[in-house]
Amino acid sequence: MAVAAVVGGCGFLGRHISDKLAQTGFEVLSIHRSEPHSDVPPGVTCVSQDYRDVTAMREVLRPADALFHLGSQSVPRTSVSLGVAGILTEVEANSLLFDLAAGVGVETVVFASSGGSVYGDCTPGRLIGEDHSTRPISPHGLLKIMTELVLSHVSQRSGQRAVSLRPGNVYGPGQRQQPGFGVVPTFMSNLAAGRPSEIWGPEVVRDYIYIEDVAEAFVRAGTVSRDLPEALNIGTGVGHTAIEIYGILQGRMGTSMPIGVVPRPESDPRWSVLDPVRSTEVLGEYAVTPLASGLRRTVDLMYPSHSGKES
Repeated sequence: MAVAAVVGGCGFLGRHISDKLAQTGFEVLSIHRSEPHSDVPPGVTCVSQDYRDVTAMREVLRPADALFHLGSQSVPRTSVSLGVAGILTEVEANSLLFDLAAGVGVETVVFASSGGSVYGDCTPGRLIGEDHSTRPISPHGLLKIMTELVLSHVSQRSGQRAVSLRPGNVYGPGQRQQPGFGVVPTFMSNLAAGRPSEIWGPEVVRDYIYIEDVAEAFVRAGTVSRDLPEALNIGTGVGHTAIEIYGILQGRMGTSMPIGVVPRPESDPRWSVLDPVRSTEVLGEYAVTPLASGLRRTVDLMYPSHSGKES
């Protein structure tokens, strides 16, 4: 049985990928610094380990055929406090992990980059392809693109199959409900508690993609037999505003609360809608969940007492 190591396997994306890998037939090593969750799916073994510990990780990765690196010390909002030194420290940790994986014979590496961060502030109305210039305006985006370059270098030198996947704005059941982890869980939490919400300007447009679709794309990237490009967008090609998201959630939860508008941070792009053509050619059709369906499903699973109230 093939073995997949998932760094960050207890996180939002990691849990969905680990579950899907196990369903596909992999033996999954879910690696996370925190204690494992109690509801671990069959076929998944939780390993409490800091991926920055090279000595310990050498033994963890030795049986692995594939590595999915989803671990990160920051999210876009918190990355502004990293500073250059913090970015370089994390890039170095990622570099050591990739070198280690190559050294113990891991055949395939899939890295979770960020389609919403690496391209920077792009021209509104145009889909962003993988060949678009990468000019990140946030430390998070800079960290991701630097790590992509390191992975490309290591894979070319070692002969590994490697790809950096650039998801859009991922949402769905299990997403952390605190500031900095997405508008969908923030809006749902506020609506359930009867609190108003805020958005960063009505002009901000994002490519929202359901978690199960993203997990499917990651698993396919780790198992597809054809050659992989250095990077692939993982998105829908359709942009939506936060106001649209809020309206759908209000309808599903049967709650109406006011929403305010605050200035957009300079580190947050106005427009980020990804062109999924290349990734669909390589991985097949994966973005199959319409936004309204995905949001309704998320409400139903995370707030069952508030769901299904729309008229």
